[in-house]
Amino acid sequence: MESLKVLVVGGSVAGVSVAARLRSLDESVAIVLMEKSGHCAVARSGLSCRMGDAEGGREASVLPGVGRNVDVRLYTEVLSIDRKTKSVVARDRGTSKEYVESYDKLILAPSVRPTRPQVPGIASPRVFSLCSKPDSGRIRNYLSTFHPRTVIIVGDGCIGEETASILYQAGVSVTLVVDPSRIPDEAVSFPPVPFGRRIAGGALRSVVEDAEGLTVVFEETRLQADMLLLASGGRIENSLAREAGLPVSDSGAILVDARMRTADHDVYAVGDAAVTPDFADGCAITDLRDGFVARQADIVAEDLQGCLGPSVMTRMK
Repeated sequence: MESLKVLVVGGSVAGVSVAARLRSLDESVAIVLMEKSGHCAVARSGLSCRMGDAEGGREASVLPGVGRNVDVRLYTEVLSIDRKTKSVVARDRGTSKEYVESYDKLILAPSVRPTRPQVPGIASPRVFSLCSKPDSGRIRNYLSTFHPRTVIIVGDGCIGEETASILYQAGVSVTLVVDPSRIPDEAVSFPPVPFGRRIAGGALRSVVEDAEGLTVVFEETRLQADMLLLASGGRIENSLAREAGLPVSDSGAILVDARMRTADHDVYAVGDAAVTPDFADGCAITDLRDGFVARQADIVAEDLQGCLGPSVMTRMK
């Protein structure tokens, strides 16, 4: 019997997390991860895609902490999805060669690029966007050089949640600010979080820098901190899903069910680009109470466990 083949499109935190989780459950499953840029993100548990020789677009890589090979293909852009034949057309951006790659299960993990709102003071060197590996490098350099004690993170999606948890564990006082319009009425009373505090602040209005640090003004509150990280809003890369006929929300996010499956149950979506329907009012919302990437990775792995064999089902219990 041939092993299951899982194709992950996108080297985002969510994509890397799912690949790591699947690999930890079963050595036989074939995992291919395609990322159009030259790097993958770092997952919450500290796992990252460690690349081999940089020459060419295909490299057999490992996920540190798991220690087993994953076929990671950098500079490889997926151009289209054929759901009928369960295959994608991909292009090696180094050679411009296009080829067809098949899959049994497809996982869409597109990146969401945070927007940088054009408000007074946004150009301060204490303000950072958080999206790519270069962004994380600049942030690490700032943290190690200036040792900020207080940090405000705007946005409680996957990236914001993960970063808040990491900084809090490092001893930094963290405040996560969210837009109250994204919060369903029953969730206005936030549950405990594994980091600092989370508040509804509304839209960012201005940033004022002085010798003491930053005063960050939101629509509904004013906060002070040493550093501001922007991890909210942005453009969702959903063209693959839309062109494949998969439903998306009004905001452009890919609609999934509670098991992270799209309308095509052989295609999953994870990360900030995926939302679940709120059947109470008919709109699509992100699950703010259970939005960690690690949990999403677990959900996908649990749903695939029937495909991965009885040994995996035993370990998942």
